[in-house]
Amino acid sequence: MEWAVKGSVNISLIIIILTSDAKNSLASLGVSETDINKLSVAASVRDVELSRNKLVSDRFSELQSKLNNAHYLNIGLGTLSVGILVILTWMILKDRKLLSGQEDEEVKE
Repeated sequence: MEWAVKGSVNISLIIIILTSDAKNSLASLGVSETDINKLSVAASVRDVELSRNKLVSDRFSELQSKLNNAHYLNIGLGTLSVGILVILTWMILKDRKLLSGQEDEEVKE
């Protein structure tokens, strides 16, 4: 009977330590406090680990989504930049042709 009491105290201590460790590691990943506080209600070591794994997975999914959005934004901005350069080049060449055409007309007169 005494072993059962010591075992339950040890398990409670392990849960507290794991919860604290999970909170620290999740906070360093940028997980919100409200999500981290959900670990406090965990009743077992398995619950703590499952909750922590879910929070980490959700955070990585969020970061992956942001990475993909940034990638597509970079592609769009690069395409826009190339388009603007092409238009500016065309405008400069058009002006030069017009200027050279006007010089020819002035010479003819």
